[in-house]
Amino acid sequence: MEKIDYKGALLESYIEWPASSRYFVPVAGDKKSDKKLAKCLKSYEVNDGEEVLFVLDDTLFGSATDGILFTEKAIYVKQLADSPKRVAYFHIRDASVYVEGKGDDIQMEINGEILGPFGMLDDDFLEPLEAALVHIRIATNQKINEVQQVVEAKKAGREQASAEENDQNSKICPSCSASNDEEARFCSNCACPFPRKKEKKLARCTSCDEMILANSAFCSKCGAKQETQRNCRNCGQSLELVANFCGSCGSPAGEPHNHVTDGGNTMDWSAVGERAFNLFANTYRKTEDYDGAFEMFAMEVGEAMESAGIEIEWSWSVDLPEDAFKAVYSKAMEAATSSNNEDDVYGPFFTYLEDQKYERESS
Repeated sequence: MEKIDYKGALLESYIEWPASSRYFVPVAGDKKSDKKLAKCLKSYEVNDGEEVLFVLDDTLFGSATDGILFTEKAIYVKQLADSPKRVAYFHIRDASVYVEGKGDDIQMEINGEILGPFGMLDDDFLEPLEAALVHIRIATNQKINEVQQVVEAKKAGREQASAEENDQNSKICPSCSASNDEEARFCSNCACPFPRKKEKKLARCTSCDEMILANSAFCSKCGAKQETQRNCRNCGQSLELVANFCGSCGSPAGEPHNHVTDGGNTMDWSAVGERAFNLFANTYRKTEDYDGAFEMFAMEVGEAMESAGIEIEWSWSVDLPEDAFKAVYSKAMEAATSSNNEDDVYGPFFTYLEDQKYERESS
């Protein structure tokens, strides 16, 4: 970022200094001016490398070794028999010029410190000196504003980048557009369920036992064609893929094929679905907690599937037996459209079922 142009603020601004010998501007290459400037540099103890812009001479004989000296970086004040004082323009918080005393001497006050009096400067210097201090403050404030704008722009950029990163890692509700945690199952704002990711169903290769995608025609590891049944490893009797024991010799059939069935004729999946949904509904009525109610639903269905010998990592959106799904769907539709359901507590759940129904019909 560029430095503050105090030189331009003091010389290019319209400041009308009096036509007086007490207003000394160094002239490069002029011997008389160079000699006078050398005395000023020594008397005011000007820092090396600072360019002297002009001097307000407060000496009796015009040597300019006392008074007020302006460089492109700071203001210097030197009075007879006193050490010089330097104040950097950037550090000037407040400044004023006024006339004080019986002799109407000019005095300055910078950051609460009184400098002066300057008895050899007449009233004509009062107004331009005050204008010079004002231009210095204006130049400083402009630069401060520029810096603040840059800082705020960078901050806004970081906040936007952070927000975009959060959006990428968050889950947006399809109903109310609220942002939720990536692992959320229900919207924290409107309780709308999020569609679950469809899990890939796996099955073991009938030849090498490698886990492959269910219903694959061939094994992706050994290339063997997949059969619809397997043989007992003890007696060779043909077995259903889901059999746990051989019906001929009673030997364990090995790890059962990971394939979803209706669990046999003994399981009434319609009753399971209705029972699970009623458990969900009753839990929600009491607690108004979708997560807790759904956990009760999942627990009921999970126990039924375990009892039926379906040993899978349960994901009801994919693996719930068809009769059970139809029962749940029917009960949810009935509850969601019921005239007594004024607050539509099951509406989001029914919407979720609609999505799952579409996924099941599309798969």
